[in-house]
Amino acid sequence: MEKSMLGEDIKSRSFARFYFLYGSEKFILDFYVGQMIDAILPEEAKTFDLHWHDGKELSAGDFVSEMEAFPMLAEKKVVAIKDLPLQSETAKALLADPGILNDDTVLLVYASREDYDRTKKEFKEFLAFAKKNGKTAVLDAMDRTDKERWVRKHVVKRQKEISAADISYFLDSVDNDMYAMISEIEKLCAYAGERQRVTRSDIDAVCMKTAEAKVYELTNAITEKNAGKALSVIKTLFDNGENANLVSAALFNAVALFYRTGRYAAEGMAFSEIVKKTGGRDFVVKKNLNWIRMLPKGALEAMLEYCAQADLLLKTGSIDPRTVMEQLAVQCISAQNAGGRK
Repeated sequence: MEKSMLGEDIKSRSFARFYFLYGSEKFILDFYVGQMIDAILPEEAKTFDLHWHDGKELSAGDFVSEMEAFPMLAEKKVVAIKDLPLQSETAKALLADPGILNDDTVLLVYASREDYDRTKKEFKEFLAFAKKNGKTAVLDAMDRTDKERWVRKHVVKRQKEISAADISYFLDSVDNDMYAMISEIEKLCAYAGERQRVTRSDIDAVCMKTAEAKVYELTNAITEKNAGKALSVIKTLFDNGENANLVSAALFNAVALFYRTGRYAAEGMAFSEIVKKTGGRDFVVKKNLNWIRMLPKGALEAMLEYCAQADLLLKTGSIDPRTVMEQLAVQCISAQNAGGRK
């Protein structure tokens, strides 16, 4: 099943009982899962008829019970399972009884964190079952031409223009992960201000390149308190062979900048002076200030201390670097909920 066919189901609001979505491009996967859910369920029904599950935590018994339950407010309910281990008892329960699929339920099984190993026997068996009893779609990364069209579409969506040459330069410069690219496009269009056209100079001025883009994405995930996304970014950084000390230093610098920005604001410093003092862009400083104002007392101080501890652990080498960074991300997120260091 192609993306266009999946789009047709969404447009017509005519859905199969079961979808198995997988592939290497998580942005597209998340997009289609969200679009499908919005097309199946009215907003007021999502509280009762949308059931999200982490496949690694869902037992076979709970899965069967949920599939047998009736919708409460909508005509159909949605059972969405991310990252279901295909060798699990839950997957085996589905394969053993296709009758569990019914017309008042749409079952979505999709790869959220990483793609399935398509060479494994259990994947081939699950895929065959899905094709026979539902629909499947592979959502891999777009080719260069599709990416160029996608970038132009999202620039135009923000009432801006960009040349073909500058789109190519943008793709050569930044991390081609689509979550990172959409963040860079937002920055570019905001930086352009009243100007209609986004230029190569804008890309050089505000876009963060490759590994830097990932660290920026990691910082965003932490400020959004999105632990899953933060851990996914850390995994990508380590899979790409990035130096843990450099990643830690970049995150430490970002937290330190947040701290200085908050301190300047607390001292009553004018916005223009804060921009000058921090060396940031107007739109970035404004975004940071909005986030800082929502933090509980002591949160930034706690995050700074966690960064210092992580830096020490990385230098001593007493703990696996990836574990240190994952722990740091979770601690920084927890500090935003609880305030000072625990």
